Formats: sequence, structure tokens, C-alpha cells
Amino acid sequence: MSEVSPAARRHPHMNQPPATVRDAFRCEARLEFLAGGEGRTWRSGARVLKRVDSSEQAEWTSEVLAPLWTPPSIVVPRPIAASRGEWVVDGWTCQEYIDARRIPHRWTDIIDAGRVLHRCLAGVPRPAWMDRADDWWRRGDAVAWEGRTAVGPVPYLALLDRLFALRRPVASAAQIVHGDLCGNVLFDATGRPVLIDFSPYFRPSEWANAVVAIDAFEWEGAGPQALHWLDDVESSEQLLVRAAIFRIATSAEVAVVRGFDETQFRVHAATVAAIEERCRHLS
Repeated sequence: MSEVSPAARRHPHMNQPPATVRDAFRCEARLEFLAGGEGRTWRSGARVLKRVDSSEQAEWTSEVLAPLWTPPSIVVPRPIAASRGEWVVDGWTCQEYIDARRIPHRWTDIIDAGRVLHRCLAGVPRPAWMDRADDWWRRGDAVAWEGRTAVGPVPYLALLDRLFALRRPVASAAQIVHGDLCGNVLFDATGRPVLIDFSPYFRPSEWANAVVAIDAFEWEGAGPQALHWLDDVESSEQLLVRAAIFRIATSAEVAVVRGFDETQFRVHAATVAAIEERCRHLS
């Protein structure tokens, strides 16, 4: 995850990996910019290079994913070490390239793939770097789960107050999860899910699926039924509340820096109203 400037998105060559990095990861093919990688991801043949903000987080992620066993039903691209064995070189990481693409409206398959991944990750201890991580997303997560005070324009804070009124304790155990699945599950030529851009959080595993439901409802046209995908999950309404707080608290912070986006605010307001209605029916 990264806070990439609009200029970097318009001019991706600004973020091209230098020759020293390409040599360290034994990249022999020409570079190809990969859209969708936050403006900082490049392919070189069978390798993908990505610039990262936190070397500590990137090293931990590589150490977790490199030996991780996963069943044949999903694909997790494996990290590639540099020639001297390091996972990060001058702020860049490397992983294998998997030929895959996004397929719209595969949300339930995305949720199923996330559940498989999370079963494989069960038992991975919470890393110390999470106590030091600090960005929009981490702060939004802390608002949802740890009582952090939200920051942002007053209309956003009013939405969050409505969700805080619905919040109740969640007893589900926490573990390492991929907290940004919705846009980061592709499908290969055989239809297998390919889980990319691992965004680690330490939360209940079904919370990650609640984030999928919120993202699909808000931005991918899934409709109100998305808020019922987890009806058979314990505390599903509370996980949806936390997922919505996470996304809205993050947007509120972004609005402080990039300005108030009326369209985005209206989308979030519709989410709050839908969750309030759902909780009323359950009361």
C-alpha cells in the first residue's frame, strides 16, 4: 500500500526501477509498466518489480509468503530473492509473474479464495512492525478496531458517528489476513484465483470478506445483496460495520489531503444507510 502522487500515476517512468535493482534481481527482459500497481509496479519477463514504502513490512511479507503452502485451488505469486539473498533492494521487491486478469462480478469466488488463503495463514504470529505502521489505511483500521479518533471533514465524521452507534464487541479470534482482496484477486487461464498485492492485517478472517462485500457494494455494482453474503457468519453485521468504518475513516483522511470528493461521500453515505437498515432488521 502506498500514497502515490497523481503525477507519479500520470508519468510512471518516474518510478522505473534503476539498473542496479534490475541487476540485483537478475531481470534480463525489457521493462513493462503494469497498470493497477499503484503506479510503481513493473514486469520484466517472468519477474515483477514493485517499489515499497516499508522495507521492514516487505521483508516480513516475503519471509511469510515464500515458504507458504497453498493448495492447487489458488495461486499466490512467490517472492524472489536478490542475488545476495535479500528480499528488498533499494526499496524494491521482486516476485514471480503470473499471467492472470481481473474478471468482473466474481466476488463470491474472491471470498472463497480469501478463505483458503487465510486457512493457510492461520498461526502466523502478529509481526512487530504492525505497531509502527502508519498510513491512511492503518489509521482507518485503528479507528474501526482500536478506538483511534477519526480525522476528516465534518460530514465524514458524522457518517462515522452513525456507524460507531452500531458498533458492538466482536469475539472472533484475530489472525493474519489479506485486507484488500476485492481488487487483488485475478484469475488465470484455467480460472484459478491469483491473489496479489498482499495487504496484511491482524483481524478476524471474515472481516477481510466483509471488506470485499463493502467494496463490491460501493464501487463494483454488486447491489444490496452484497451485504448479505456473510449472513451465515457469526457477527456478520459487526464485521460489516467495522469494514465500513475502515473504508470511510480512510477516505476521510484522504479528503483532508486531496479535497472533499462529493461522489465518494455520497457512496459512503449510501453504505451507512444500508448498514443501518440491515441492523434494524436484526434488532
